[in-house]
Amino acid sequence: MDSSDSRTSSETTPLVPPSASKKPKIPLPKLQIGIILILQLAEPIASASIFPYINQLIKGLDITGGDDAAVGYYAGIIESLFFFTQALTVLRWSRLSDRIGRKPVFVSSDAEREALAQKSMANMPLRSLLVPTTVIPIVNYSILAFLDISLKALFPLFFSTPIYLGGLGLTPSAIGSWMALSGIVDGLFQALFFAKIVSWLGPKRLFCVSVPCFAPVMLMFPIMSQLAQARGVIDHAITSSLLSQLVLIIIWDMAFATAFMFITGSALAKNVLGAINGLGQTSAALARAFGPALATSLFAFSKEHNVLNICHLHHICLWIAIAGIAIATRNTRY
Repeated sequence: MDSSDSRTSSETTPLVPPSASKKPKIPLPKLQIGIILILQLAEPIASASIFPYINQLIKGLDITGGDDAAVGYYAGIIESLFFFTQALTVLRWSRLSDRIGRKPVFVSSDAEREALAQKSMANMPLRSLLVPTTVIPIVNYSILAFLDISLKALFPLFFSTPIYLGGLGLTPSAIGSWMALSGIVDGLFQALFFAKIVSWLGPKRLFCVSVPCFAPVMLMFPIMSQLAQARGVIDHAITSSLLSQLVLIIIWDMAFATAFMFITGSALAKNVLGAINGLGQTSAALARAFGPALATSLFAFSKEHNVLNICHLHHICLWIAIAGIAIATRNTRY
């Protein structure tokens, strides 16, 4: 009886114990991630803190001679200068890190990825990294960066533009409060739900779902403009439109995290990961340098000459977003 029981138990016992088949979970380095997140605050504080009041400042300085429609020209140039300078200094920070080390540069700037990039680039020709599996994710990221910074530059310009010119006529404090609220809600959603959604859909499918949301985000601008001109005040209808736009932006922002996954996954070896990230950051900085100036100038031109309108700008950005999706579908690594 004992021998039959032992035979039965041996036949039904799995060859690999359940505990051995499960991969141990690697705990997140919360302290290190927290430090990096704190350091990452430097860039948005330096680049985006002027957004709520830059248009009002330009009006107050009387640069436009009282022409509110021309504010966008100057606002876009000022907002683009930060990213243009960033694109120029990326490689210089990297070369400096080769002389004095990574930590001093990391402490004095937020260019860690660019510093790591230069170290790996020193041992590998840059041309050897420019292959389709690497270029496609970088182009995707650059397109996202261009569209995103164009949107961020349009927000304060549209909010501060008087209602009779097609804006909402909000004060700098109201603009800052709304942008802060949007950032908090967006950040919490990405932290709590992005990992689950990308596990469900996969990076490539999520990217193709997120990017098209940019089109209705842009379409909300003329809708809110028409509502404001028809009603004369900011009421519940415009508030609902703003909330709807925020939901679309949250979905759209998930494309950024998937783009980072594409860039990381395009590295054929760990010793070129820094170089690829550096190329991505440099390309994104160049895209961000042109985005604000182009978007706000088109907006200002449309109001000043009554030739274009926000719908035309929406069409331009829509075609750029479609190009991003088309390029993403050629990514064979996901």
